[in-house]
Amino acid sequence: MPGNDAARESMLKVVASGAQIEHRRISKEDVNSLHGEVRRWYVCTGTAQRNIILPWLEGQEVLYEDYNF
Repeated sequence: MPGNDAARESMLKVVASGAQIEHRRISKEDVNSLHGEVRRWYVCTGTAQRNIILPWLEGQEVLYEDYNF
């Protein structure tokens, strides 16, 4: 796993909880594969990536933080 020991330990805890970590960017296929399973999306990413993702989620509930201050 990339990163320092504290980051590695945190990732191991996430995996131990049953979650899966993907070391890549989200794709449109990822979003489409979850259609109907996810009620609310929380997008935490920079503006450029968010502008790519939001059209994929059109018509769905999406929450995000704006870090452009």
